[in-house]
Amino acid sequence: MKKAAVYARYSSDKQTGESVQVQIDKCRDYCERQDILVCEVFVDEAKSGTTEGGREEYRRMLDMAGDGFLDVIIAYKYDRLGRSFLETLRSIGDLERLYDIEVCSATEPGNALVRNILLSVAEDFSRQLAGRVVDSMSNNAERGFHCGGVAPYGYISVKISDPSGRTNRKGAPIQHVVFELHPEQAPVAHRIFAAYGDGVSMKKIAASLNDEGITAPGGNTWDMSAVRYILYNEAYRGWRIWNKTKKVRKPDGKKTYRHRPREEWVIQEDAHPAIVDDDLWEAVEKTKQRRDNFRAGNTRKGGEKGAFSKYLLTGVLKCGQCGANYIAQISGGERAGQYAYYRCGYRQRRGESVCSNHTSLAMPRIEEAVIDLLQGEILTKQTVEVFIEDVLKHYKEQLRDPGQDELKKTVKELHKAERELTNLVQAIKATGISETLKTELERVEKRKASLEQTRQQLEQTKATKPTVPDKKAVLAALDGFRGLLESGTLQERKTVLEAHIEEIVVQPEGEVILKANPTGLLPLPDCSFDWCRGRGSNPYDLAAKGF
Repeated sequence: MKKAAVYARYSSDKQTGESVQVQIDKCRDYCERQDILVCEVFVDEAKSGTTEGGREEYRRMLDMAGDGFLDVIIAYKYDRLGRSFLETLRSIGDLERLYDIEVCSATEPGNALVRNILLSVAEDFSRQLAGRVVDSMSNNAERGFHCGGVAPYGYISVKISDPSGRTNRKGAPIQHVVFELHPEQAPVAHRIFAAYGDGVSMKKIAASLNDEGITAPGGNTWDMSAVRYILYNEAYRGWRIWNKTKKVRKPDGKKTYRHRPREEWVIQEDAHPAIVDDDLWEAVEKTKQRRDNFRAGNTRKGGEKGAFSKYLLTGVLKCGQCGANYIAQISGGERAGQYAYYRCGYRQRRGESVCSNHTSLAMPRIEEAVIDLLQGEILTKQTVEVFIEDVLKHYKEQLRDPGQDELKKTVKELHKAERELTNLVQAIKATGISETLKTELERVEKRKASLEQTRQQLEQTKATKPTVPDKKAVLAALDGFRGLLESGTLQERKTVLEAHIEEIVVQPEGEVILKANPTGLLPLPDCSFDWCRGRGSNPYDLAAKGF
């Protein structure tokens, strides 16, 4: 008896076609008529058929087919396998040629020429449907209606009936979405524009709003990015803009967005009540342009902004009060000299009402302190001896127990599963297939496939003999780490640091706590030291706790 997999797909929750269950039932009926055993059912719900990327169940079915567990793949219609003609045709061709798997439709003729015509028609239908959707959305945008997504901060979405009285197929009025002013948020949005137009920075605006306890979009605290989003959004001048971006698919099937040229945008002025008038909008635009010009004039040669582009301890330094990352900050100019610090990102971007940790770390000094501490632990006699002992113990355990017992047990279970399959096949031949026999057959086949995979993995492990390094090789590896810390590239030094340090916590009172990475190469202890803020003083106290 042939073994089959059923594939069903439903493109949208609102699609008015056959439901997933109807597809599955039709495929099961087909298999029953053709005396085919259904071993597995794969369902991708609310998935587009234009590419196989992103359809997890479809890819899992292809993997199962490649492993030799299937004879037939059945779909309700060929277009359920995908509406991208070339991709679906290629998949079907691979299944038929490489794996000798028959691809069938439960409701359409099996002739290859007819199948290809049906797939081509399905792709053309998908393209026309997408075009009709775009045309409809473009028309809605030109009439000032919202075309999807959450209303911007300061507005609320309100549904209205179509002004021309149009109805849907059921006779109900067609609904559109428009924006109305949010009574509490709209004044806040206006304040943001007014403050920025008066020269207040985004950082100070965010801090001020947080100090007053005003909630940002999404229920978070305010930061520069939230303020920037508002200042750069033309919805606040009453404009509805649609078609600014287009959705494209990468080769792996994942979606991404690309900006369209402005001439392709659909712009509708006076689409909803404006929060800022034209004069305030223009004032804000001039302020943005002035600051953009200032930043452009302070880039160094080659167009790279700022004196520093990457920093050794970003991502590792954490604030002990609020838990945010410490960020790098550069102050001063070329004449007066530039100063680089690590400071709490939340305090810098959201203000003291969110975090009051004032501890700043002079960048060169804290980096030197951390590297000195780490180098002091690498290649010490005690560290080397402990590390070598652990390495040798690990390899000896691998050599002593390569998984031989588990392999024998797996082979025994595999033979048992094969005998069960043989007995089930004989029972089906003698009495016919029942629901109970079919369920049991599926269970045993899955069990056999899992055991076979385990056996292959164990045999590969058995064939790989680990090489035990000597003390000289381990010592050379540790010496290499120390060399990277001293003279490696920035990325190499960051890699070594992050491999051994989980995080560095900076407390408000000045204590700096280094927490070792528990899965790091070296068994380093946690430690801490008190940060001395005075310029020219000892930047850290190595009589510190932990050593």
